[in-house]
Amino acid sequence: MPLFMLSRKKRRELYFRCLSAGCVDSNFLERYFIAYDFTYIRDRLIGKRFLTKVLKQWEITNPSELKQKINDLLDGEIQQEFNHVLHQLMPLSEKARDLYIARDLYIDSLSKDDPDYPKLFLANRGIHTLTENGVVAVDWAWAIYLSRFGRRLGYLSKDEAKRFMVKAAQCSQESYPSWIEYFTAFHLGNYFKAKDSKHNHYAKHGLSAIFGLLGGPQSPLLKIKWKNDLVHDQR
Repeated sequence: MPLFMLSRKKRRELYFRCLSAGCVDSNFLERYFIAYDFTYIRDRLIGKRFLTKVLKQWEITNPSELKQKINDLLDGEIQQEFNHVLHQLMPLSEKARDLYIARDLYIDSLSKDDPDYPKLFLANRGIHTLTENGVVAVDWAWAIYLSRFGRRLGYLSKDEAKRFMVKAAQCSQESYPSWIEYFTAFHLGNYFKAKDSKHNHYAKHGLSAIFGLLGGPQSPLLKIKWKNDLVHDQR
């Protein structure tokens, strides 16, 4: 169905799916989960196991834990850790012009087997690519994704899930100027969360879904502007 024929509610749901598209942990379902939301009948094709697996990865076993995790993400849990790691690199040089060189030399001096290496490497890389709002996009994307799962599994009511998703979407709009900056921050933040400095697992960390959205000829992003009123006007 053409996007202009969708109801406002369905367009808002599609917007939520686009914002959380990079969270899909699958080599072949990312397009499916952008086009369609989770439903009881449709999910029989993929199995409830896929849905519960995601919650297990976050060590979520009940509604209370899910709500707490979503609230933590809305507060920027991953971004706070990213900033903490980044601050470890700040004192390496007193001269601003030497700062990047000092950081790079410090990172290169670490063993790649060092448990801190992946996050230090990725935090250092973020200095060159991120806006002032950092990687908090990954927090808000996962808040939306977990809200979608919680609604489907009965951990959240529809109204609870909507409130969480609307808040995350509003924060995203206010913090990033475009889809590109949002997905750039998400991409780095998702690798940071996974401690994957080698950039392995192309689809696992959402890149294939992101590239499809940003470059696909049928991408809904061609029709949904980054700055829109879908999450501000609740009609």
